[in-house]
Amino acid sequence: MVNINGKSEPEGLNAAFAAKAAVHPWAKGLAREIGQHGLTINCIQPGRLLSEQIRRNHAPD
Repeated sequence: MVNINGKSEPEGLNAAFAAKAAVHPWAKGLAREIGQHGLTINCIQPGRLLSEQIRRNHAPD
């Protein structure tokens, strides 16, 4: 199982903060439980893809 978990936080306070914070420890606990059966659980954090929006919002100084 692969969980895609980014580091971008949403604007304002909402339930996404708690959900994102819970994914990593949940995956670690699940991995401990089912790892003995040869199943793996991973969390990955994708990097930014070079796009026009990234160029616009993160222009080099």
